[in-house]
Amino acid sequence: MRRTAIFNVVGLAGKLLDSGHLPRLAAFARDGTRLAVRPAFPAVTCTVYYKYLSWM
Repeated sequence: MRRTAIFNVVGLAGKLLDSGHLPRLAAFARDGTRLAVRPAFPAVTCTVYYKYLSWM
């Protein structure tokens, strides 16, 4: 069984994740699969989560 974790961090761009300021989160991302998400419109929680779940 494959496990999935989704971290919804407002403003967390890939370059910040790779900057060295978030070493544990960066290690978690390196060990798994990391996907870029295009912004949803309207940018409200329900719309964004629906988009995440539709990819699974």
